[in-house]
Amino acid sequence: MPLVFPPSSSSPGKGTIHLTLLPPAIPSFSTLSYTYPLKLLPSAPHILSAHSRKDLQPSLVQNDANLDGLSRSIPIDLTRPISVPLVFVVTYGGGLLAGDCIDLNICLDPYTRLTIATQGSTKVYKAPPPLSTDQQKTHAVSETGMISNATKPIGGYIGEKRAPDITSRQDLRVRIGTGAGIWLGPDPIQPFAGSNYAQTQIFEVEKGASVGAVDWVSEGRRARNESWAMDGWRGRNEIWGVNAVKLDTTGKDPSMERRILMVRDSVILNPASVKGGISATVAGAGVFGTLLLYGTIFNPLSEFFLSEFSSLPQLGERNWGPDGQSDGGDLSTRQRWRKHRIEKEKLDGVLWTAARVRGGVTVVKFSATQVEGGRAWLGCMLREEGSVKTEFGDGALMFVR
Repeated sequence: MPLVFPPSSSSPGKGTIHLTLLPPAIPSFSTLSYTYPLKLLPSAPHILSAHSRKDLQPSLVQNDANLDGLSRSIPIDLTRPISVPLVFVVTYGGGLLAGDCIDLNICLDPYTRLTIATQGSTKVYKAPPPLSTDQQKTHAVSETGMISNATKPIGGYIGEKRAPDITSRQDLRVRIGTGAGIWLGPDPIQPFAGSNYAQTQIFEVEKGASVGAVDWVSEGRRARNESWAMDGWRGRNEIWGVNAVKLDTTGKDPSMERRILMVRDSVILNPASVKGGISATVAGAGVFGTLLLYGTIFNPLSEFFLSEFSSLPQLGERNWGPDGQSDGGDLSTRQRWRKHRIEKEKLDGVLWTAARVRGGVTVVKFSATQVEGGRAWLGCMLREEGSVKTEFGDGALMFVR
């Protein structure tokens, strides 16, 4: 009997976000689509204040604008958006089952901005246990070693060997146009014992684009005595500089591009390759992560992290004055904040480092004894510097509250 409806062309876990800028400077989603188990929830955008737009050009100011309730007295810079949309990336059940795959593609047109957040930590649920010897005997195995569909075990296991499709996976690819920017501020990945997870995040930036991305993972469910008990965890972050090749005066051909790899950061957690498991090598850390910063929007934050790292006490350094002062004078507001932060870092077991690598990308690595300690430290740094909240709104710091 012929099918009444045509077959579906959608793929599970597939999502697409395309953000454009309508005249004069209003961001709008031309595409926002997703399929189960992925869900994309747009929230109220952050309105960029006139105070944050310090680089206005007189030729770009529209004095008679009255858009979306904005006052006519607010100048509008056509190279900067009026607002920054916030999108929550959600999975049904709050996590990924074994074999779930998420594939999200984001395209930001020139001079747009976007904040990506989550509503909580992304759980990676454990895979089904391998079949016992008695269970294996109940399945009919052909001479070629293949299990028939009627008797194939749930989860794709064959003995103690796990099938490749048992890995939970998230892939993110972001294309950022000229002058655009994205802030990726998710809660940490929380892999349960016996889980297997892999992720790839690739950012392609055009001239003048900016990227700020946090990527962190916790040890699992400490309340259930889980400490880095996952079967495997792999993560890779890449930032590529993209320049279209100009063919003639009519424009540029997007099919011909020069791609320059500016940074590739990979983390592989494989308990089978470490004696005693992963927990024996992390020195008591319960969470660790990476912060990547690139572009003009994040230059102040990059300089702040580099400056604070250079101000940390050095090994063998002698303190000649009271309370960390070399001259015994009064501490400034920033010095008092820094002193309190360093004391809190010791209590929470926070270790961190920052460096600027090829292409002007700033890489910050951090770890803490518990998730809340790492969250408190990262939130303290971001709130003190302040540019993320100013440029992307309160929603950009939701993950460190």
